[in-house]
Amino acid sequence: MSEVKTNKISSLASNNDITIDPDGTGDTIIASGNLGVGTASPNSHLTTQTSSTSTSAFDFGVQVNNSFASNDSIAAIGFHNRADVNATGVGSAIAFVGGGTSGGSGNITFNIKNNSDISNVVDVADEKMRIASDGKFYVGTTSNVNSGAMIVQQASNGTGITVNGVNNTSGAVFMYFTEAGGNCGYIQRVGTTSAVTYATSSDYRLKENVQPMTGALTKVSLLNPVTYDWIAGGSSQGFIAHELQEVIPEAVTGVKDQVNADGSIHSQGVDTSYVVATLTAAIQEQQAAIEALTARVAALEAE
Repeated sequence: MSEVKTNKISSLASNNDITIDPDGTGDTIIASGNLGVGTASPNSHLTTQTSSTSTSAFDFGVQVNNSFASNDSIAAIGFHNRADVNATGVGSAIAFVGGGTSGGSGNITFNIKNNSDISNVVDVADEKMRIASDGKFYVGTTSNVNSGAMIVQQASNGTGITVNGVNNTSGAVFMYFTEAGGNCGYIQRVGTTSAVTYATSSDYRLKENVQPMTGALTKVSLLNPVTYDWIAGGSSQGFIAHELQEVIPEAVTGVKDQVNADGSIHSQGVDTSYVVATLTAAIQEQQAAIEALTARVAALEAE
């Protein structure tokens, strides 16, 4: 086996591997058409290997920089599955956008060309998803709504989020809601049926000072069930949020006439499940009154 060295580049004649060794470590090699950095055994067109033992700082295997530092600068990796890929044929990209002149935090975007436009190079207009510098996650939009941590904008006539269970598990939980480590509620499959339960935590171990409800019939008499038309279209029935809030405040969220910072409506919400306990107690009070009247009528008739 012969070895030819030119300064710090060497080639093994037996297999035509090339080692680039600027620092004497022999850690960059071209073997069988693959480029290895930090490894002598690259198993793909580009294989990088680091040896950092740090569990907090990054030892980058690959780093992509843009030397033009501005608020709109972009550093990206492009992808394409065509053999004739060129500067006008990159179909998708992962990009770092922004960062400012000091190289600060920016957004990681995922950009994909539409099928009807794959002949042109992917650009910022083709963004489909992003992880913003504040950790918020956007799909199909770059605009935040109600300061959400994850914002999904559905396509026309599409579905925003689909949660798909594949194991046909009885009672499978599709989504949990927690706060400070405590379970607030969940969406759970009913047995092996095609129905789900929207459950709010109601375990007796989470409650104290449990007392019978009183005055429910009076509350029900104050309720104002109505029918109405939505301004956006369609009709429905139910309650006006702030009116219901005056009677059963637990059933309503938000504040009457509240607006967002941009002046748009910050709408109140209603969960009519919180009305059920009041209705149940009212029926019981009404039934007790009916039974008392029935007993009085029976006593009068018996005289």
